[in-house]
Amino acid sequence: MERWREEWEIKQADFIRCIRSFNKMSSVWEEMAMNSIEAGKRAYSKHKSALFKEMEQHARKLFNDAGYGHLITNLLDHDEGKILADYVLLERSSPRYIIPELTIKVNTILSPFVGLHF
Repeated sequence: MERWREEWEIKQADFIRCIRSFNKMSSVWEEMAMNSIEAGKRAYSKHKSALFKEMEQHARKLFNDAGYGHLITNLLDHDEGKILADYVLLERSSPRYIIPELTIKVNTILSPFVGLHF
């Protein structure tokens, strides 16, 4: 279960990096377009910028449609020093992810060792 959860969290991180990468590449190409003197280079740069912006928008829509709109809002749009690790810790402590059957078994197994120092 923990391995599955870790893979799920890695997929979320990969998707966020993908969206950020598309955004950055769009900005880079837009800046190249503004600094280009030649019309052909400027047109090509604007085209590439628009292409990456479209890919970003599509990735955002897919991520939102998959139920992760809150990550887009909290981590991408309002970058207030939050990182995915903060979200993961909060998510892992959510009661909906605590499985009572596993908690009881772990507590039962560990109870003889409580108070012992190794």
